Amino acid sequence: TGEFCKTSDSTESAFACDATTGIDESRPKGICASMCEQPAILAAEQQAKDLFPESVICNNPDGSQGECGEGFVCLEALPACRSEFNCDAASGVAIVSFDDCSGMCFNTRKELMSAMFSGDGGSILAKLTTKAEAFDAPCSHVFDAETNSILGRAADCYVSPEARDTLVINLRGDAIIDPLSDDSGMKTLRLNSNPETPLVDYLQGGTYENPGGGVEVGVPGTEDLVPPVALLSGPPTFRTPCPNEDFATLFVDSSGSGDASGRPLHSRVWGLRSGGGCVVHDANDGLSGVIETANRGQLSTLQLENDVLNKMEAGVHCITLSVT
Repeated sequence: TGEFCKTSDSTESAFACDATTGIDESRPKGICASMCEQPAILAAEQQAKDLFPESVICNNPDGSQGECGEGFVCLEALPACRSEFNCDAASGVAIVSFDDCSGMCFNTRKELMSAMFSGDGGSILAKLTTKAEAFDAPCSHVFDAETNSILGRAADCYVSPEARDTLVINLRGDAIIDPLSDDSGMKTLRLNSNPETPLVDYLQGGTYENPGGGVEVGVPGTEDLVPPVALLSGPPTFRTPCPNEDFATLFVDSSGSGDASGRPLHSRVWGLRSGGGCVVHDANDGLSGVIETANRGQLSTLQLENDVLNKMEAGVHCITLSVT
């Protein structure tokens, strides 16, 4: 009474002859187990433990810290809070019950705690002091005007049900936030004060606040960074033209360079490498002038005309590019 035949991958097998086919078939041998060990009942017990672990349950909901950790107070528990799982199968049927919670520990601080760029620079992960309602909305609904100006109008913000303590900010091409800037305004996140914000506490409701005026966005460790890629394309060689003809214009293009996040590059720095088999260039020669012009205008392509090519000596001219 109150038991069922429990089988699993770890139970032994038994062979039985199928009366129709005459073939011995292997079937798992079961064991007699309490009805309370049925998978659905065990899953319900685990779900209650995951949602309301012992660390969030308290006995005296008077608004004081009581049994709660530092920064938490004991308040009336949510109606859904359950503790002390009980299951009785003596009657032949599994009867499940939970005790109601007297109180729950709630964090008194509802605010942004920290923020960090992802390794590829395409998003920012902002940690919250409590679990938030899941949502997906433009970041303009979450942050103030100054913050939105550096995140860009196309930035998207969301909190997923799987990670309610993390606000994810997906950046687009118009983002100008710079965690390395000396200007704190270029790297600080500040929430707006709009009561209609989608960023609200999951358990108690209520909006989040800015700690000390906002949170500065940091950068991950060097080992987690994904650097942008510099890629040059163009003819690897060029030859002296026939008599009475000019050199054809030669283009060295860097438009294939890019960032792993898909955001536009911040800067390009063209250069010339000397030594190691490369032709040495004077700072005042034609190719050096083209390089200087490209750096000054942040050009993605070098355009080498006849007057520059005609003065370049035979050999290997090593053009370099660094991107950020």
